[in-house]
Amino acid sequence: MKSWKRYKILLLNLSICLVSSGSVQDTLNISVNALFERGLDYNLKLYNDKIAENIARNRTRAAIWAQFPDIELKMETGGAGNSLYPFSYWNQHYEATVTQPVYHGGKIGATVRASRIDETIAILRHRHDEGEIKLMLLKKYFNLVCEYARQDIWRHNMIQSQKMLDDIRNLKREGLVTNNDVLRAELHLTNDSLSLSTVINNIIIISQELDLLLGLDENYIIKTDNNELDTQLPDRRNYDEYLSAAYHNNPALMISEKIIESSKNKVRIAQAAYLPQIDFIAGNTLARPYSGYGFDRFNNHWSVGLSVIIPISSLYKNRSLTEMAHNEVISAEIAARLGTQEILTKLKKAYLRHSEAINKVTTIKLAIKQAEENFRIMKNRYMNQLAILTDLLNADALCIEAKFQYISAKAEAMVTFYELKQLCGEL
Repeated sequence: MKSWKRYKILLLNLSICLVSSGSVQDTLNISVNALFERGLDYNLKLYNDKIAENIARNRTRAAIWAQFPDIELKMETGGAGNSLYPFSYWNQHYEATVTQPVYHGGKIGATVRASRIDETIAILRHRHDEGEIKLMLLKKYFNLVCEYARQDIWRHNMIQSQKMLDDIRNLKREGLVTNNDVLRAELHLTNDSLSLSTVINNIIIISQELDLLLGLDENYIIKTDNNELDTQLPDRRNYDEYLSAAYHNNPALMISEKIIESSKNKVRIAQAAYLPQIDFIAGNTLARPYSGYGFDRFNNHWSVGLSVIIPISSLYKNRSLTEMAHNEVISAEIAARLGTQEILTKLKKAYLRHSEAINKVTTIKLAIKQAEENFRIMKNRYMNQLAILTDLLNADALCIEAKFQYISAKAEAMVTFYELKQLCGEL
């Protein structure tokens, strides 16, 4: 009976955690590699990027085929006659024409270049979106890793709080402490259980978010790899190395450069409208009856030559389009500079946060040892009535806070490491 009373509060608090977690749910173990594989396969944005790549690729092929000759075959048949001759004839007309572009002011070549630039932009945008989605998945994944670590800490702390409550009850029976200390210890244990309940609910919420992103049933509880926070990170590079890698490999910067190139190419296309168009043309016509004479026989007619079109009206119609193309170049250059500034800001911030997190991990390791030693000393002092319960509870809170800071620092070190890789185009 005494044993049941002793652990009644602990069982009650654990039941609160079970109620907060709802019904029993299936779990699914997912590593970082599995997270990437499933997350990228299911993501609709990346699927749309693949479609955009295919569209750009086909547009390039169509632009290349525009350099080849246009070949047309025309066939007509039917009755024919006129009022001068009392005869009617069966009309047949066969015609073949070939038009080969020779010179269109460079417009055809510029159009091919524009299509190839758009294809490259589509590929880079897919790569950029893939890096951002990986980083987003990693942030949620490491949030979940941290919640599982906090869950273990609270569960361990609840067992410790129960032992502390038992010791205080023994002291009360010996008349060394008042009932107030017992009530405060029970309240401390209840607060621990409520904190554990909050962590369990956080696990359910984050798991549902990942379930939806990975195309899973939303009721799955995602189990993370507990060793992810202990992964040994590569040696930290200096800032200049990260900066150089970002300039050379960041997809967003490369997209900006391609947009400038595309804008300059549009200027060439606009200027081509001022220049003449020269085409090589050839044709052959086979028709009956011989038109104009009423003879029912085939007439074969062929032609070979050049077609020259001089667009005089473009001197005043195309002026605004050319000016607009020049302004688009200036706008693209400004957008590229703004994009570069934004990426450099993110890179600097990620580098400093990564360095800070690594330093925190080293520092907080010592802080945890100090907090645990402080708790041990306070517990001994309290048991010998050399300290009050408030000091003991404060020492317990400091110990938990140090462990939480350690978990957060390790998670931040991992996330900022991947963020640096994403900004350098390496994720």
